[in-house]
Amino acid sequence: MIVSTSTPGKLILLGEYAVLEGAPAIVTAVNKFAKIVLTKTDDSSFYINAPNLGIKDLTFIIKNDHLLKFNNNLSSSELDQLSLFDKIFMFIYNFIKKQNIIPIPCDITINTSDFYFENTNQKLGLGSSAAITVSLVDSLCKFNNVQFNKVHDLFDTSLQAHYEAQGKIGSGIDIAASTFKGTGIFKKSTDDYSYKNFTLPQDLFIIPIWTGASTSTPEFVSKTNQLKNNDSGIYNVVIKELCDLSNIGCSHLLNNESGDFLFIVNKFYETLDKLGKSAGIPIISDSHKNIAKIVRECNGFYKPSGAGGNDIGIAFTNDSNIKKNIIEKINTSQFKYIELETTEKNEFVKRN
Repeated sequence: MIVSTSTPGKLILLGEYAVLEGAPAIVTAVNKFAKIVLTKTDDSSFYINAPNLGIKDLTFIIKNDHLLKFNNNLSSSELDQLSLFDKIFMFIYNFIKKQNIIPIPCDITINTSDFYFENTNQKLGLGSSAAITVSLVDSLCKFNNVQFNKVHDLFDTSLQAHYEAQGKIGSGIDIAASTFKGTGIFKKSTDDYSYKNFTLPQDLFIIPIWTGASTSTPEFVSKTNQLKNNDSGIYNVVIKELCDLSNIGCSHLLNNESGDFLFIVNKFYETLDKLGKSAGIPIISDSHKNIAKIVRECNGFYKPSGAGGNDIGIAFTNDSNIKKNIIEKINTSQFKYIELETTEKNEFVKRN
């Protein structure tokens, strides 16, 4: 028996941090995939293979239904590499057991090479942990004949698994992109969500640019939460600006108003800088500042995609000649243009 899944990563186009406070955000699933293959084993052990992490035929068992135990003596760095897998797997294992099914031992091969820059150990910042989570939930449930009636059931389970594995922070927008695919507007309230697929304006060009280094999203989100708890006055003022801009930007894109959207991008960049300075984190890092300078000299618009710091940023324009010029300038700089495409949508989903 063999089960395989392929789950896309994401780019956040607008709405970072604001989405944590219930504002709509725009996200697109991109053609970088977490690929998982499960095959049945001949013994009672589970196996994990992750070639791009240097992990081969690592066996593990489940003790007392709540503890994943690797059979090899692993170093602390190796255990750190496997910590997300450990938490996600145990969540799914117990989820399957709640369906009165004993999970079948299997060989799990995980390929996340798409999320690294040119066969290096440097992550691009395209939501690999969310893609792995959705792919693991999907593949392990299929392997054990646990069916999801609707795609939002897969989202709910993946969201809970990822939320707990990441220390109960985050909005779930990356899980939404990996689950529903395509481009959509995501909105999360205290106990529900909505996701509406739509098509971007044909004259809006998206130019992903990698800074050359990675950032820890949980760390940055944690710092903004500290600001919220310690100085709610400043936090509320800046977050309101971001939320207002997110609402306006979403409206512009739904109405195919690409030119108006570009000005929102510029304002969002400036407000993200305010948030970063208030929280004591470099959301707009020197790398992002330098990229923004290049993009603006080409008459384009720019913002980070995601938590900021490093990872990926996006240049925007509605002029094909400007797009060409930006790519040429970036490719002669220390930064890298990353060619990405949006995946086809999975299903229209909206829940009130």
